[in-house]
Amino acid sequence: MDDIRLPSFTLRYHSSDVTALQFIDLRPDRAVPGLLSGDASGQIALWDVIIRRPLMTQAIEGSSEIVSIQVIDDNLIAILSKDHKMRIFRLLKATTSIIRPQQGSPKQSSNYELQECYHIPINTLNFANFLVRKLGDSFYRLICCNTQNSESIDIYTFHLSDLHSLCRIHKGINFYDHVKPLAANFDSSKVNKLGIVMKFAQRDEITYCGFESGYIIGFRLCENSDPKNRNENIHGYVANTIEVVYVSAVHYPNPVLDLYAGKHAVLSSSVDDVIGIHQIDVDFKRQQKDRYLSEMNESVVCREDLVLKGDVSRKVPLSQVGHVIEIEDYLILASWSGNTIVVDSTGMVHMKFLKSKSNVLVNESPQGSLQEDNQLHKKQSSCIKVCSIAGISKCHLAEDLSTILSLGQRRRIKHFTSACWCLIGYADGSIAVQHL
Repeated sequence: MDDIRLPSFTLRYHSSDVTALQFIDLRPDRAVPGLLSGDASGQIALWDVIIRRPLMTQAIEGSSEIVSIQVIDDNLIAILSKDHKMRIFRLLKATTSIIRPQQGSPKQSSNYELQECYHIPINTLNFANFLVRKLGDSFYRLICCNTQNSESIDIYTFHLSDLHSLCRIHKGINFYDHVKPLAANFDSSKVNKLGIVMKFAQRDEITYCGFESGYIIGFRLCENSDPKNRNENIHGYVANTIEVVYVSAVHYPNPVLDLYAGKHAVLSSSVDDVIGIHQIDVDFKRQQKDRYLSEMNESVVCREDLVLKGDVSRKVPLSQVGHVIEIEDYLILASWSGNTIVVDSTGMVHMKFLKSKSNVLVNESPQGSLQEDNQLHKKQSSCIKVCSIAGISKCHLAEDLSTILSLGQRRRIKHFTSACWCLIGYADGSIAVQHL
């Protein structure tokens, strides 16, 4: 398919690169999820995609570029900024009464705001995101880049009720020495380091970490071990031990640009035209006595049956894929050049999206030539850069909400929830919403 699809509609608020997009559940106040967007100027917006307007806009302290947004719970949001801080906010709803003179009765108007409840310093010198996972009541775990070395990772635990509860349980973990023996019979045997951490993704118990070298490491933390087994040297699990369970070099020697936790596997992208597919079939709950390549008193251990994966991938008709997501049976791929394609399970391209720059060039110099202007035009890319993407699948309208909505509201919501949607954040500050 060569036709370029125009967006179904466009959301406009941001004046700089839309660097992060994330959906958040707003029930019971809203019938469909809200959209969180962040930009390079530190602005956050919460959108109602049905009315196509922001429900809230707020600036992050310091106005630093927003790197990543993660929704932890329904009303708990973690935001990583370029000022080397990850901030955790509660999304609060404030209700005010507005008196309309014509009616004489108050009308309830809902506003939202982000209230900061925790912050942690994080290294943001590279492109990596972060992962926060709930461990208990207000108790969380953070996985991120090491504060000084972007080739290593740190793991923390913290409690939201105590700003001094931050505890680093693993410092400067570097997986190179642990996976080097696996590369002996592989083309990547000459690799002398994994490079900087590029992306994190979480699926089930496994954390996936993509590196500059093209390697992807899958590991899990064994903090929930059986106390009876904690004194064993070889068998069983020790609390807070990192167990490497998966290693892939599918993108070597090209860097991992994106990781996405899909429905059946974790997907990865790079500068080539290959999408990596990463699956682990082991049922860890049944592995009571596994053998390891190292003693269990070490902070990182590898399974004895661990092998290097290098061929589980899928060719796609696009290279330099900086963003990849999965919506039902579709792959959404966006390249550095500004092209976005929708690919089905057979590899067929169903849709193409791009946003073109204006063809009008302004030369402020009082002296110039037509030849110089033509050379300038050739150097400039014709497409606006894609900075972030998000997607949402079909969903159902809850019965308790449908009874309180007007006929027009139900019609608009049904139109949205009965289809899949792709949202693309561009460098000009716009968010294109595409019907799939």
